[in-house]
Amino acid sequence: MKKILKWIGIVFVALIIIGSIAGGNNDKNTEQTKQPDATQETSSSENTEKVTQENPKEKEETEPEEKFTKYKSGNYKVGTDLPAGEYKLFTKTMAYYEVTKDSSGNFDSIICNDNFSNFSYIKVEDGQYLKLQSCFAVPAAEAPAYEPTNGKYMPGKYKVGFDIPAGEYKVVSDGTMAYIEVSSNCLGTMDSIISNDNFENSKYITINDGNYFKMQGCYIDQ
Repeated sequence: MKKILKWIGIVFVALIIIGSIAGGNNDKNTEQTKQPDATQETSSSENTEKVTQENPKEKEETEPEEKFTKYKSGNYKVGTDLPAGEYKLFTKTMAYYEVTKDSSGNFDSIICNDNFSNFSYIKVEDGQYLKLQSCFAVPAAEAPAYEPTNGKYMPGKYKVGFDIPAGEYKVVSDGTMAYIEVSSNCLGTMDSIISNDNFENSKYITINDGNYFKMQGCYIDQ
């Protein structure tokens, strides 16, 4: 009788050990399935990627998300690293861009440059070099138009007829010396400027379709 009880005990312990091992394997498999799949991450190039323009309203209506091409901060050879054409630049801070005719790094090679906030426009040609700091570029044909909040247009460079309607506007300084500029194109050169002015308090300006209108240190509140 004692021998029978002894064998029953051995079998019972063996079953407990087997069950414990099986349970451990199940836990391990569960943890592995929670790890992200690295093969799902994609990137088109080092400085270029497809990004999604997020719109909370569109998400609520379950409409397709709009995608556009994004060129990150960096230095680009136009025609090699990115196509020639017009681009809209975006930033969340104060940013800088520079277009040069060569890669010498000399001041004489600079075609145009500018500091800006929020967004701006630039046009580049094959053989030129584009430098982006604290901003990214989107082809103008893919870029979204500016949408004012409660009729307020913030500092930036606007494409008239796309980002802002043509017409007369009262521009208000944010409390410092402000600057406005109206250009015939987005080449960023002195020859493209139609009019510009530094002012305090407020100023009226008329802009037309096809113009590019820059505000710095000021805004429009309709």
